[in-house]
Amino acid sequence: ATRSTGELWLEAELHRLRGDLLEMQGAQEEQVEGSLQLALKSARKEHARLLELRAAVHLAHLWIGEGRRQQARRLLDRSCRGFPEHCDMADVREAGALLEELA
Repeated sequence: ATRSTGELWLEAELHRLRGDLLEMQGAQEEQVEGSLQLALKSARKEHARLLELRAAVHLAHLWIGEGRRQQARRLLDRSCRGFPEHCDMADVREAGALLEELA
């Protein structure tokens, strides 16, 4: 639907929400990760920085649960770049707090 309407920026958020839903339904982690990876890819393609950050936070939480803390830290570090250090947006604060937790 997003492709037919040209509203591609929504695609990233739809993939992220699908990943969240799959996780809540107890789907395999590979399925959840696949949706979150698609969200990241789509957000990066569309230069939707906030949606990229949101997907990265969700993927980082998944990876932390799997013991992949260093990979989660690298992902968050990359996704947080370019946002002002003291940005007051909830998504940026959450990502920054999680990044500090992983330091």
